[in-house]
Amino acid sequence: MFGYTNYYPNYYYPDGDAFTGRTIRVNGQPYFFEKRLGAGGFGAVYSARTANNMPVAVKVTMIAGATRFEKEGRVESFLNEVAQLNRLRQESRHVVVIHNFGFDPRAGHAYIVMELGHENLYTLVKKLREMSRTGSPAIDGEMIKEFWRQMVTIVITLSKNGIVHMDLKPDNLILFGATLKIADLGISRKADALGLAGLGTMGYSAPEIMEDIPGAQRYYTSKADVWSLGAILYFMVYGEPPTYRSGPNPPYRQRPYPDHQLNDMLRRTLTLIAKADIHIDSSPVSIGTLTFTQRDFPPAPVRVSGTLKNLIPNTRYHGFHVHTFALPEGDWNCNHVGAHWNPFNTRHGDRLDSIDRRHVGDLGNILSDSLGSVNIDFEDSIIQLHNLTKSSILNKSIVIHKDNDDLGRGNHDDSHTTGHAGALIACGNIRLLDSVSTSKSAINILWPFDLNTKDFYNIYNGVPLSSVSYVSSPVSTTAVHLRSSLKQSIVVTQPSLNLTRLSFTVQCWIHPMSLSTYHNTILAQCQNPSL
Repeated sequence: MFGYTNYYPNYYYPDGDAFTGRTIRVNGQPYFFEKRLGAGGFGAVYSARTANNMPVAVKVTMIAGATRFEKEGRVESFLNEVAQLNRLRQESRHVVVIHNFGFDPRAGHAYIVMELGHENLYTLVKKLREMSRTGSPAIDGEMIKEFWRQMVTIVITLSKNGIVHMDLKPDNLILFGATLKIADLGISRKADALGLAGLGTMGYSAPEIMEDIPGAQRYYTSKADVWSLGAILYFMVYGEPPTYRSGPNPPYRQRPYPDHQLNDMLRRTLTLIAKADIHIDSSPVSIGTLTFTQRDFPPAPVRVSGTLKNLIPNTRYHGFHVHTFALPEGDWNCNHVGAHWNPFNTRHGDRLDSIDRRHVGDLGNILSDSLGSVNIDFEDSIIQLHNLTKSSILNKSIVIHKDNDDLGRGNHDDSHTTGHAGALIACGNIRLLDSVSTSKSAINILWPFDLNTKDFYNIYNGVPLSSVSYVSSPVSTTAVHLRSSLKQSIVVTQPSLNLTRLSFTVQCWIHPMSLSTYHNTILAQCQNPSL
């Protein structure tokens, strides 16, 4: 049954799968691939059996056929996942066990052999909802709370090790009996490290991960994983992730969950915060910062708060609006922000008007005191932060005008378009700051679990936990760092294969010519990349 299997392109096989029903060797060990369990963007997971008939799961990452940039990203993801899973497994029973891993340079495939679970959380919830068909929650409250306790424990483990998973979702939580275990740490990052946007999963990854702003640098914290916990909790209750469409929540035709503690947790883990640094027109000089906070699902109101200084003094009213465009980096000219944000093509009006009588961006007037200072604190039910809603003000600009806004009630030619508010004297871009609130009072209830919730509060409020020092993956995103990465060696207890050696083999495969000037020993190893 077990023997070496030749590789052919996927299109060679009628079913399009080059692995099912075949024996493939990983690090010299044979595995018979029985069934494909699921597929992702650049790989798939299979159920398989070892030579002694032990069931395992094998994750296959396709590296061949990709662009050079894609290859580097996939290699980093593969090595990062092996390193993190092996390290975290020593600290938590909620991390899947790796039995083996390896890379085949002839086929361009990377393999991770893991323990095989029963099913993932996504499959379980969908199955239970299909069995229920009553419109009531498919999972009872006690089961939800048990899973929630385990998910919180997983995030605490990640945070203590300085890791942000970035892609927590029901598919990555594997059930082993009643125990949840985390898998797929490929795109995880060191907390507060610079990362790329758009690498997570829509509906489950935090908005700061999914929101791609050209030129913007992203530094992710454990708050992103707390957001994902809230999204998974929402999925367990309603059978779908929060999609943030304009309209009532919970999803259409589903009743709110009767447990007020659970509903409170949903709201508080799915909070959004944006900020705008306000500057004088055509000048980088800041006059203050405004904060936009949405603590519930759309169409919940957005709170606008902050203090501005150095405006025109002597109790002057100023028009206060959201405009269509954010300014490019280094552009301080407020006249480049476009017209009022008006996605519904309505007339100009007051902040207190209904949406058919105002622009989304119409926020009325603000009043400066005798010193030119303004204290702003109000809620508006039209503007939204969730970027999948038509009323979202993310990546727009907030503008302060010189004159009073007549709220569309004046007789001027521009009353119904701008409120005759005059010149633009200050503005700032509205950028997403964080998911989940930074307020210490933001989370009042976790549930009376047998769990030290202090760690969870600290994660939620951005307080670093006493941590085990983070060990980075031995390979960075480019081969330029290969030489330094070779100095590192992550030794794993099972299997005993040296990860640095593996990373070197893969990089030799991607960059055979770039290594030709290295030491003769390294060149010889590149020419013989067998594991």
